[in-house]
Amino acid sequence: MTRAVAWMWLAAALGSACSDAGEGPPAEKPGDGGSVAPAPAPPDFPVNGKSAIFMEIASAEVTLTIDVAAKKAMVKAHMDIEILQPQGGSPVLDVVPAAARLVTVDDEQKLPLAEVTSPDGASTMRMIDGTLSQGNHALDFDEYPLVQGKAENDTNIEGIEFRRGSFDFLTDQDDTRRRFFTERYFPSGFERNRYPFTVTVVVKNPARGQEPDVMSNGRKEVGADGRSFTISYPAGFSTSAWFLQVLDRNRYRFAAGEYQSVDGRTIPLTAYAAVQADADLAIADTAFFLEELEADYGPYPHDSFLVAIGGVNDPEEYVGAAQSDLDASEPTPESRGALGHEVLHQWFGRSARPLSGRDGWVDEGIAQWRDDGYPRSRRIRLDGQYAPLAVASPYQRHTPDESYDQGAEVLANLDLLLKDRGGIKPVLKAFHDQFRDKLYTTEEYLDFIRQSAADLPDRREEMDRIFRAKVYAGDEPPAPRR
Repeated sequence: MTRAVAWMWLAAALGSACSDAGEGPPAEKPGDGGSVAPAPAPPDFPVNGKSAIFMEIASAEVTLTIDVAAKKAMVKAHMDIEILQPQGGSPVLDVVPAAARLVTVDDEQKLPLAEVTSPDGASTMRMIDGTLSQGNHALDFDEYPLVQGKAENDTNIEGIEFRRGSFDFLTDQDDTRRRFFTERYFPSGFERNRYPFTVTVVVKNPARGQEPDVMSNGRKEVGADGRSFTISYPAGFSTSAWFLQVLDRNRYRFAAGEYQSVDGRTIPLTAYAAVQADADLAIADTAFFLEELEADYGPYPHDSFLVAIGGVNDPEEYVGAAQSDLDASEPTPESRGALGHEVLHQWFGRSARPLSGRDGWVDEGIAQWRDDGYPRSRRIRLDGQYAPLAVASPYQRHTPDESYDQGAEVLANLDLLLKDRGGIKPVLKAFHDQFRDKLYTTEEYLDFIRQSAADLPDRREEMDRIFRAKVYAGDEPPAPRR
């Protein structure tokens, strides 16, 4: 697909159909049911004589069985889907583990899962290698093992660990790396898909003295044996939103607290770490950041917050949860690690949510601008070499590394343009208020910012020059939504 064709699709699909996605229902509380209106899909594409099509997901279920004594973890998965295309086709989804090879459709036909690449090379995914008709279908994935251990830059290492007779599994995710959301472990859709998801965890043969448990941002039910757990996530979550860690409680220390929101709610806080002092400090730091960010962007948009501290995993945010680092020797909450960055994402990224990877630069830019101390540009320069943040590809799923610094630079420029109106922060608050619990596109975000200078045509023109240079890297952007 050429860049010109890609922009034509983005102007049409993201500029108009995404307005429907932006007006979906509020996200449900963890464990609630409900359905979410479909968001626009990228174009279907041909693969070896078949039509790779984007499907809707009604619900998904996974069973993760961990045998501690055998050092083995197995996954079984089920999905209920709907194909909207009248001609049917070969549905695409993703699941990274190479051992996930076969799926049974409607209890009848067993088909292979082929690895395919989008026409522009922007994304790799899995395709059910057979033609399914329009309508509803049930998918049952053959059981497959997760690979033990972790390795940097290797997406085929699925993150189950057995060491010193113990066990640990974490859905460690990263929005800047390819295929690094839930598909690293389980069959899943894409960011546009939002559906109820249930994970059943069964821990077999733990050693004497081990206490299996699951930490998550879903609703947990514990089996009578204390070794099986059912985690229910709501329909409003997407593939990057689910947090799940299976652990031995004896290896961690836990802390709990409460935060009084500006809207009168009591927000439960939970933290855990290898050391009790770190867990306690994480609670205090979380409350510090919540107070700061509520003052800027309004009430905390979720009902609770969970933070996992430490380990080799990079900091990452989820809905109402985060994994973060923490250096207790540092004197201030801000200097101790990335927790403030991840808490900011509870407003931008996990409440107001990007539709796809091409829109992920928005929340990363906001978080980085905050980390930098909300600097205001002294002057605006447009003569640098800039990477495209909102790339032309409709198949883009990861966020460019340049989204942090370059996205923050865009905001520093806008803060200068709007300095006589309080800067850009009030605009960001209003943007979150409008898109809370909704999906947005880059174009909707930029349109919203333009409206803040609706009566100042010279500044709108300057904004457009900034967006063209630093968001689209010199390309003409899609036409704004009317």
